[in-house]
Amino acid sequence: MDVLFDALDRAMESARRRWPTTLFVIGAVLWVLVTAALVGFALLDSNPTAGVVLAAPPAALLAIVVARGITRLRWPVWPVGVALPVMLAGLVAPQAARYDDVFRWVVPVVVFIYAQILLGTVAAGDELFRRRVGRTGKGRALMSAIGRRRILQVKVLVATIVVLASSQIPVGVGIDDYAPGNAVGWSTFEFMFSCAAVPMFVGV
Repeated sequence: MDVLFDALDRAMESARRRWPTTLFVIGAVLWVLVTAALVGFALLDSNPTAGVVLAAPPAALLAIVVARGITRLRWPVWPVGVALPVMLAGLVAPQAARYDDVFRWVVPVVVFIYAQILLGTVAAGDELFRRRVGRTGKGRALMSAIGRRRILQVKVLVATIVVLASSQIPVGVGIDDYAPGNAVGWSTFEFMFSCAAVPMFVGV
């Protein structure tokens, strides 16, 4: 799996250098579509505030990256901009294992893809910024070390939360078992895995 994702990352990086504008437009369109789906889901749930929260921080992050690049982002902008996609992809996607309904499988899958699309669009936006200010060319074609580190941190954090959240979903337990007063116990393995995951979060 690592080899597959590494190959995909290299292919996307190569494509981003060749067609940054095309990839940014495609990524932005996909991001808008996925965001519209998430906001629509929030509205169907009669929660317009959640819709605003789902759309505003990532949109602001994209706009600022295109204007200033990833490297020049002030420290609160990056964590706030990526926090929601990270938490949604890491916590919502694994919950699909608890449901049988097809529709409830679609939402977690869309949420996970959403995080990947956002990262790809942000990277393409950074490429466009660097070209606009003349920071690409011989010896300067790659994203800065800060940008690469930030992208990698988000990917590792998403993967960590997905694995941790997936390990906490009891197999064969229905939604009624999570009702107030019904205790769902952890196995020893799950407890030890949770403890072992703490250094992973600290490392990220």
